[in-house]
Amino acid sequence: MKQNGGVNPYYTSVDELMETSVEAQNDEMLQKMVGIWSGQTIVYGPIWPLICKILSGLSMGNLAVALFIYKVFNLFLHIANVYLMYKITNKKVFMLIYGLNPAVLFEGIVNVHNEMLVIFFLLLGLYFFIKKKNILLTVTFFALATLVKYFAILLIPFIILYFYRKETIPKKILYSFLWAIVFILILTIVYAMYMKDFEVLKGVFVQQNKLANSIFLSFFLLFDKKNLMANGFMIAFICIYGYTIINLIFTKKEYKFSEYIRKYNTLLLIFIFATITSFQSWYTLWIFPTIMWQNSKNIKWCATIPILADLSTIWYFLLCESYIYGIYYCLTLLGLMLLSKVCINCKKKEIKCLEK
Repeated sequence: MKQNGGVNPYYTSVDELMETSVEAQNDEMLQKMVGIWSGQTIVYGPIWPLICKILSGLSMGNLAVALFIYKVFNLFLHIANVYLMYKITNKKVFMLIYGLNPAVLFEGIVNVHNEMLVIFFLLLGLYFFIKKKNILLTVTFFALATLVKYFAILLIPFIILYFYRKETIPKKILYSFLWAIVFILILTIVYAMYMKDFEVLKGVFVQQNKLANSIFLSFFLLFDKKNLMANGFMIAFICIYGYTIINLIFTKKEYKFSEYIRKYNTLLLIFIFATITSFQSWYTLWIFPTIMWQNSKNIKWCATIPILADLSTIWYFLLCESYIYGIYYCLTLLGLMLLSKVCINCKKKEIKCLEK
């Protein structure tokens, strides 16, 4: 499938389109896109450009109308996510923790980040798993989430292994392999709408090669070894993640679902803060779909992290919006997180988590 008059967004950047098309040069929305990101092809999964095509088409080329449509779309997603939070947990407190979180409202509805769509698919998958025991729909919705942003793939093995936790080790491996085929098949079908070759997947690597607001910025400024350090951290994460999954396959202990998810949550936090070279505050919203199974003492802290991440961006506005100030962002976020953790631990009242 192609967009913008026959242009495939995975192979043609906005700059290239503007150079070759007079129609594109006169397009109000494309004119506004010219800048730091317009020289690269799309980095998201194919579900997102499909939705963008529909929403942008409804605007009839009017930028103000398009922005309004996107905000309304994310608002409806937000309402749906709040509802799913309640259906999964049967607790209003988690509706409030997510639904009224300032970072969710700001990044999701005001700034219209597609994290809202990823959260929607993940929550749908968790709903069908927890309430309906439907593993097929769970894998399907997790695949759709991955087709927006690839990090969603991290959750799937934990769900599959919990579902087959009482099976023998050979059956665990067999079922994991079969569901991996189903998952890959879904990805392949959707990607086929855009795919000419495997270059369609390069967006994942393009994102990881960017440098902004992460711990790797300090390594780059001090040692000029960003790539070496980033690759080392990514390899270490893959090893830790792989060891965790293998351990769950071969363990004879029947962990609770909450214990599976807490292992995932720990790995997700490591992934967000220690592997992403272009760290952005809205990435911390990835915590919310599984926050209800966190340890009770950590729920408040994890819900606070996205707020602290947004507060830390004040350096952009004080020193001008530039990635060169990312080191101040990192230090501010780290300091606020440590302070927040101490303050929250001093309070006795806790939010009761889902222990099932």
